[in-house]
Amino acid sequence: VLSGDKKQIFKMSRILKDKNIQQDILDIPTAGHTKEIERYLDEFKKVLKSVDFGKAQVEIISTVTGKIGAKQLENKEYWCNHLIKPVQFYKALQNIKDKENNIIIEIGANPTLLGLAMEELNNNNVWTVSLRKGKNDLQQILYSISQLYLNNVELNFKKIYQDCIKISLPTYEFQGSRHWIDSKQKLSLSKDFYIKQLIEKKVD
Repeated sequence: VLSGDKKQIFKMSRILKDKNIQQDILDIPTAGHTKEIERYLDEFKKVLKSVDFGKAQVEIISTVTGKIGAKQLENKEYWCNHLIKPVQFYKALQNIKDKENNIIIEIGANPTLLGLAMEELNNNNVWTVSLRKGKNDLQQILYSISQLYLNNVELNFKKIYQDCIKISLPTYEFQGSRHWIDSKQKLSLSKDFYIKQLIEKKVD
């Protein structure tokens, strides 16, 4: 991902296009993770002063530093660097490159980084996304939930289905009423039907 002066980015886009290299211009108003954002830092720091940072509950791999460690999130300067520093995505991936059986979820409107991660990491991982362009949001989320469940992730199903209507269903397959027509009755009905058809045809 290239980020910077708009004229330079469009120039690079034309060069890539001339070389038949696929590329996309991201529809964003400001060049994130560059010095273009520095003019917003003073206002951002004022907001940070009002934020009370709690202790992180889980470890993270930062794409700002490329290092493992949740404690760095408690530093307000870290979040300033998050705005203006390059994304260390490749460096962050190296922390789990030698580990297998990771569950990797890309959270966003459409997967963009998952393909890059799959090229870099081994295949002994579970890959899924929160949302996917062109696919019903609820169907995609439920599919991803099913993938997590199949890979022994503990899920809070009461939370997942809290807005659903519960109905009672038979607890075993043969609990229910029989609705089949007896074979003799079926033959009789079939015979009467054809006789009636012949009579009506003869009258016509």
